[in-house]
Amino acid sequence: MSLLAWLGHVLKASVWFAFHILVASGLFLLSANVATQPEAGAAAIFIRIFATFWLYVAAWKWLVRGVLARPEPPQDRGRKPTGAEMARSSLGCLANLVPLPFVFWVVGRLADDAWAGLTGPDPRHPARVAAGRLLVALYFLIDHAHLWVPYGVAALFALAILTIVHGKRRVERHRGATVQDANAQTLSRLRARKGGAPARGTAASSTGDPRHLRSGPPAPPARGARRLDVVLGELAWSSAESAWWAQRQDGFPVLVAGSPDGPDAAALTQAHQVVQRSFEVLLRASEAARAEAQARGVGLPRFTIAAAHVGGTDTRLHLRCDADASHDYLVRSTDGLHTFTR
Repeated sequence: MSLLAWLGHVLKASVWFAFHILVASGLFLLSANVATQPEAGAAAIFIRIFATFWLYVAAWKWLVRGVLARPEPPQDRGRKPTGAEMARSSLGCLANLVPLPFVFWVVGRLADDAWAGLTGPDPRHPARVAAGRLLVALYFLIDHAHLWVPYGVAALFALAILTIVHGKRRVERHRGATVQDANAQTLSRLRARKGGAPARGTAASSTGDPRHLRSGPPAPPARGARRLDVVLGELAWSSAESAWWAQRQDGFPVLVAGSPDGPDAAALTQAHQVVQRSFEVLLRASEAARAEAQARGVGLPRFTIAAAHVGGTDTRLHLRCDADASHDYLVRSTDGLHTFTR
């Protein structure tokens, strides 16, 4: 994260932290007010405990997620936590409980003293003096709103633009890494089905965890005949698959049937259609894979093309579902990409 992005991130977290401090302060003062009422001790304690948790969680998020900029841990609902992970989580929860009594007692005492000063007869009490100064500053801001409102709006606008740009870059980086890993996994499975050896750093299992591919995508086929195509880019002949690979950097890889002399003409034309009409092809292929995804528990499946295997009259697409990335959804078309079946 760049320095400018970090400053924008901290500023946004600080604005939210100030809001949470305001809410927590109001809750502490409310508990102090309730504590002065007869037979309201339990209610005051309950409100103060709630305010303590609110303030502590807000401070923890401001420090960890804001200043330290640590991302939220990824959630994998299908994976059961290990014993070591559960132990670390339990220790973390216990460690977070240690400061809570201190916050409850210290901030609670301050709230009681502040409420006593605000409602008491002493005009020189620090709480009464601070409240008076706050009211004077608030009236001044209201009377001179024309001086600071334009700058405040400009600052909020700049912060919003900075947040949007930073978030878009993070999403693009994450999406690129995810698509690269998923495509690498699909290539490994496709090679295994055709009898070729799995690429280095990958596994041929169709049920493996895609995170084992973090070392990088599969190695390209053994160097042999190569040629350039205006749509697919560089095509490389692979004797292991007895076909031509088009490992496109800006999209899904394509396997085109053919011989060492060149790709099959009909298969090459079909591969062009798959790439050039990928959005339309994906919509039709998704309909064929939707039932399988829903049977596996995916409510609203969203697919992307991970790899294509194109023959003269037979086109097979390997689809990746965002909510079920470890499963290979294979659909095929035998009528020129008009319909797909499983």
